[in-house]
Amino acid sequence: MKEGLCIGDTKTITVEVTREMFAQFGGEVVHPVYSTASMVYHMEWVSRQCILPYLEENEEAMGAAVALNHIAPSALGTNVKLTAAVSEITKRTVN
Repeated sequence: MKEGLCIGDTKTITVEVTREMFAQFGGEVVHPVYSTASMVYHMEWVSRQCILPYLEENEEAMGAAVALNHIAPSALGTNVKLTAAVSEITKRTVN
């Protein structure tokens, strides 16, 4: 891993809720709001943005755990802002 990543580094993305992000099972929409599955996808994506500039050509990163509380619905067209922050760096992990 390249030098430079620091505890406290952050990245932020904003996504606009689309129909493809609605809560659904088996292709059937069960709630016309931003799904927890979409939230986790976007959490992984913004977290990846924190580490991507520091990966060597032969390195890759992957998420190992997610903890969240999905506390309010976001309807079609709502902008959802997600921020990831580096809280811990060890020899083999970045949290």
